[in-house]
Amino acid sequence: MRLGGGPAHWNELFESVYLRLGADGRVTADFLGAGMLINVLLALGFPPDHPLWVACGGRDRSGTERSG
Repeated sequence: MRLGGGPAHWNELFESVYLRLGADGRVTADFLGAGMLINVLLALGFPPDHPLWVACGGRDRSGTERSG
């Protein structure tokens, strides 16, 4: 798989992840969405205990893991 820009590359990435995650579109979309959010949070310098990290499957300020 080549990494790069454009819709064709995005589709190739999606298909690859989709197949590896059992051909479940919702799981694939959630996985890729969380990855994009993680990149944004890191780029903007959000500290590890910020509540937005919980949306990525992190822990809240009390140390409790996000459920479901």
